[in-house]
Amino acid sequence: AKTFFFWALQGLRRQYQRIDTAFVAHTVRAWEFQEEEFFQVRATGGTVASSAFNKVQEIIDERYDPGLYNIYVFYASDGENFTDDRGPAAASLQRLGEAANFVGYLETGRTIQGLDETETALLFYRMEKRGLPVAAYNLGREEDIWTAIRHFFRRQASEETEQT
Repeated sequence: AKTFFFWALQGLRRQYQRIDTAFVAHTVRAWEFQEEEFFQVRATGGTVASSAFNKVQEIIDERYDPGLYNIYVFYASDGENFTDDRGPAAASLQRLGEAANFVGYLETGRTIQGLDETETALLFYRMEKRGLPVAAYNLGREEDIWTAIRHFFRRQASEETEQT
């Protein structure tokens, strides 16, 4: 996941002069990190996805008015989430999807199980069915990182073209 974030960010920096980033990691609670720290942090523990979605929404509310900024969110996970977080995660992700220009979900480590079978992937598919600007990709092998990057950015570019 971090390799994906690194290369996606490098591509964006080549394309755009001004990019402001926020990096969030989580287990049962979420923390914002400086970029350098984010690429070094390792966390273990249970997963409460809503903690990450809420933290990102808090950052948007405090610093990035959607009327003034183009907001792109990328989230990576193994797809696991506590069952009792299903409702809160869906509500948090819904709010985030309404505020952002695009939300991409990268699921890692699923070579056998399909992307549509995990708790988190189901949240994203439901959002997509409601017409929100989201996309998901199952990253089974590190060699597929460039395919994932192309998947998200082609998808986002085609959605922007359809809207204009």
